[in-house]
Amino acid sequence: MKKHVLFLFFTVTLIISQGLQANKSLPVVQVKKSIVAGEISSHVKKYLTHEPFRLEIEAAILATNKLRIVNNNKQVRQAVLDEQDFSKSDLSKGNAASSGQLLASNYLVFPTIKTFSFYTKSEAIPNIANKFKRSSHGRLVVDVQFIDTSTNQIMDNYSVSKSFSTNPVIVNKPSTYTSRDLVQKKLLQRAALDISSQLIDAIYPMRVLSVKGNKIWINRGQGSGLSVKDRLNIYKPGEPLIDPDTGKVLETAEEYVGVAEVQRVNNKTSILKVVKLESGVLVEKLDVLRKYQ
Repeated sequence: MKKHVLFLFFTVTLIISQGLQANKSLPVVQVKKSIVAGEISSHVKKYLTHEPFRLEIEAAILATNKLRIVNNNKQVRQAVLDEQDFSKSDLSKGNAASSGQLLASNYLVFPTIKTFSFYTKSEAIPNIANKFKRSSHGRLVVDVQFIDTSTNQIMDNYSVSKSFSTNPVIVNKPSTYTSRDLVQKKLLQRAALDISSQLIDAIYPMRVLSVKGNKIWINRGQGSGLSVKDRLNIYKPGEPLIDPDTGKVLETAEEYVGVAEVQRVNNKTSILKVVKLESGVLVEKLDVLRKYQ
């Protein structure tokens, strides 16, 4: 029994250690404070909350289990620096924080808010006096730029457009009341999920992990933006196509394979069913998937 417990202890320790080491190899992302650059009224602009939006984006990125986040909050960074200074003093004891260990970012995310609006809609209920259906609505448009800090190159430019409406409620009179907090929270969450998904796709392509009959497993799970019934195009990766003038890779000579539909989204993987297949080709491990257009 004692040997069995010791074996389990060392096994769990090894798994945790390997997990920590694997996590250390993940790229580091920093989400910058959003910029307001669109035609947004001063009345609406005062309700824009940049910090919650940044936190929503960071949470969506962390949920993918494929990237690490470096904190961009100045107060948090200063607290870390203060703790590192304390670790070098005579008052510290034990494993205190070490200086020079702040992570540098591999990628930067720059969100620019172009449109943000919310309003209330009240409609009279036919044939019923003094009864109205009231609902709140909002729209958010964000332009996003991804920068590779090792090359200072723009990896991708992407525009996210999201809308949200509350379920109508019955009221006794028309009202301008708006469920602003709920509308804003839902808009930020939905936009953050799309931003995270696009960033992951720019760094890691969706790939086939396993094939069994007409079912395939891919390296995308919860938090990736995939939903049941979504359809993805399947391609076989080809040789890189290089611009003879610049020497840069333009794209790859991929071969179209077919279409797969999401059947189930697991924690870290998803199961898809192949619903269309080109003649003479088969889906194989490491084939690439892209969102169906």
